[in-house]
Amino acid sequence: MPSGSVIKGSLRKVLESIGVRKSATLQIFVDRMIKTENWTNFDLVKYLVSIQPILSPMEIKRLQKTTAFTLEGSEEGQSAPGKLLLALGVRCALSLSDILTIAASDNPPHGKGAELLLGNLSRYSEYDPHDYRDLAFVPAVVGSMRVLAKPFEVRDYLLPPPIILPEFSQADKSRLTKIPFIPVESAGDNGEIRRMQPIQCHFPPAGGAEFYSKLFVFVDFGPRANTFLASCGTKQPPSIDGIAKMLLADPKKFYELAGSPENYILELRKFAINQYLLSIGTINRMKESDVLLGSRRRVKSSQAQNEGEDNTDIEYKLLQPKEIVIADDKIAYQVFGDRIFCAPQEDLEELYHVLGSPHLSSLVREDYKKSGEIPSSPMGTKTRDLILERLPLFLRECPQSRTKISFDWLNNEKNFVVTVFRKLLITRSLHHGDIHCSKSQEASVVADRQGKGPIELWLAENKEVHMYEVSTSLRRFILVSPTVNDTNLFMTILSMDREALKQRGYNVDRVQRRNPKGKAPEVPMETSSPQVSGSGRDMVKAQVPRTKISLAPTGGAMDPALANTDREQISRRPTNVVNEHKRLLRANPGNPEIEEPPPAYSRN
Repeated sequence: MPSGSVIKGSLRKVLESIGVRKSATLQIFVDRMIKTENWTNFDLVKYLVSIQPILSPMEIKRLQKTTAFTLEGSEEGQSAPGKLLLALGVRCALSLSDILTIAASDNPPHGKGAELLLGNLSRYSEYDPHDYRDLAFVPAVVGSMRVLAKPFEVRDYLLPPPIILPEFSQADKSRLTKIPFIPVESAGDNGEIRRMQPIQCHFPPAGGAEFYSKLFVFVDFGPRANTFLASCGTKQPPSIDGIAKMLLADPKKFYELAGSPENYILELRKFAINQYLLSIGTINRMKESDVLLGSRRRVKSSQAQNEGEDNTDIEYKLLQPKEIVIADDKIAYQVFGDRIFCAPQEDLEELYHVLGSPHLSSLVREDYKKSGEIPSSPMGTKTRDLILERLPLFLRECPQSRTKISFDWLNNEKNFVVTVFRKLLITRSLHHGDIHCSKSQEASVVADRQGKGPIELWLAENKEVHMYEVSTSLRRFILVSPTVNDTNLFMTILSMDREALKQRGYNVDRVQRRNPKGKAPEVPMETSSPQVSGSGRDMVKAQVPRTKISLAPTGGAMDPALANTDREQISRRPTNVVNEHKRLLRANPGNPEIEEPPPAYSRN
């Protein structure tokens, strides 16, 4: 008969009468189980329960002496498997003698055996240290060497002593709060043990504490011991407000322990994300302290420039928030970037602003001079038509609450006037603290508005129209609190051809149908770029004028000296600048260059 066949009725009786067993002998089962190793405690106990009624006394005795159970799992003593295991001699817990034997064999001593004893002390009411006064099982320190000592040979314990908490009064706990009895291993390789007061210690945070362990003392002796330490004043994991207070205590030390500007910025980002958890007192102290990191362009030595290196570097400094500027105007930053310290780009502008950092655009005054108006210039007509064709696409990306004007208002020829001049001159003046400086440069595009009058866009006939400058000039009249992201998006929409915009998901045809003039002419371009994949707001290689510089980043300050660097050069830059260039290159990773509009001024 095939193995596994179901035997019923008279055939079953015949087989039983000739001596066929209902189950394999216990010895065969155990031998094959151990040989194959394809079993668990659960499988073994389940089988033994099923055959328990037919086990002979001899088989039970043999089973009690068989090493068939692995160190795994647990079972309730009142269940059928639990009762069987108890009958076979399996113990519910280690005996006190066994635990002390384990503690005494802990070599080198790590305190694991003593910790096992303390964790199960409530089960052993018979424990009396005098009974084991000659057994060396207590982890101790002699000089700097860890040893196992007898209970009455040591003054303190590496682990909290076996004390029942109710035996301490509140007055006792108050005194323990200021007694240095908690052993803490010093950082480094020497492993020196020092004693700390409970109020000087914290329990470690759940997510790891590698950096914060340099600032705080963390202890963890297990649930029972930690309960005792908490009653003596040991603090919970440090809060974001507690970390901020540690920063305020010594900003320079905090910065040094962080190890790099990037790591320090990472900590600042945590404050930015959780700033609602900072107390008003902490925020007020941060406003007046050198806790924020600013960066400034710095021109390298002439020797470094002669060796072919990039001619600028980044200088970092801890400053008060009011001394750091949020670089929301990229052109102004390129002009004054070597005079001011700016906020990082990593989504920290809001935190910096809350603490008192001003926006660069609020510190810069612009004065314009224009000469030689050119009436009825085709250049002005083409530019105005292009802006009005693409503006609805941009406004759809912006919440209505952020827009200052409507498209219908700007589409009125009396409200949006584009004029071409032979030459434009712009003078920018910066006033910030002790910094007072101004620079004059020729410009290709200037926008202005007097009161509630029309928005005027002036173009220089001696320069090409650059969509980045058009975007930068118009954004403050179109949006409330415009960002660098807004500038880049509007520039991209103005620069890309219609097919590229369609591939990005923009409904160009619908906007074109709304334009009574039909298809708006493009501003003359020299190069047509290949199509690229992607969607949304990613920067792309679009139709652009012939000069190459770097696009303005999405936030904060960027080194303009990166204009013509390749990927290898960029990779040596600070992390914030590297990340910005990676984002700009994401749309076309195979090409390390993006052709972009040139600046409207020299970089002397």
